[in-house]
Amino acid sequence: MFGFGDSKERAEEEQRKAKEMREGFMANAMIRTFGTSDPKAINKIWRMYMPEITNAILETKAATLNTEQGVATVTKNQLAIHEDLTKNSNEKHDELLIRLDSLEKQNKELQEKVNALVDLMTRQFEKENGRGR
Repeated sequence: MFGFGDSKERAEEEQRKAKEMREGFMANAMIRTFGTSDPKAINKIWRMYMPEITNAILETKAATLNTEQGVATVTKNQLAIHEDLTKNSNEKHDELLIRLDSLEKQNKELQEKVNALVDLMTRQFEKENGRGR
């Protein structure tokens, strides 16, 4: 319209460039990994090293499963320990609350006795000094 080229042609050109870029990335990745981008050479390399790669994958999988089982066992044991500690803590807390209530009751009784004794001593003192009733 304004002399900048057809948008359809521009879109096709962008798609072609994107495809070339992707292919370039893949070729570079193959060269970095296998030292070549030739499919026949890569196939030969795969067939040569595939048993070792498969064995390494299987060994890694077995080690991962063993580790996962170990972690699960440790987690289970830690949860059991936590439950025991929580249970013991709750029991001790309840015990301490009962003991605290008992001590508060005993303190109240002793305070009443002390107040009664102080009152008795005050009356006795006043009686001896002549201010008694």
